[in-house]
Amino acid sequence: MFLETQNMTVLQASKANSLTLNKMIRENGLAFTEGVLQGWIIYLNEMLNLKRPMTEEQVELSTQLIFEEFGSLKFTDLSLLFKKIISGKFGGFYESLSIDKLLTFFKEYFDQKLEANAENSKLMHETQRQNEKLL
Repeated sequence: MFLETQNMTVLQASKANSLTLNKMIRENGLAFTEGVLQGWIIYLNEMLNLKRPMTEEQVELSTQLIFEEFGSLKFTDLSLLFKKIISGKFGGFYESLSIDKLLTFFKEYFDQKLEANAENSKLMHETQRQNEKLL
């Protein structure tokens, strides 16, 4: 179901050649992309074996909110994010998954992505400066 992200870092997922949600909407249409993301959320509900999984309406609203706030995420990002959620890297669920919990996971991942990219840019800049000094 998920793209190959085994042992992939947030930075690698961010840099991978993969469609963003926004680009997938432009290329394949909103209905198709909604179906893909809703399928992933439903899969998440099933894999977590929750006593109170998200309802169909919650899944639909979550999808819309994710598109609005996190449309720049790539599918490699989503694969890594969902694997982290399933493996408990974002903490426990206490037998339920809600819209706010899911969006909190997305926000945490998005913040990790921004931080990793900022650190990478800083490192690349420093390396470039060092290389220029050597010339």
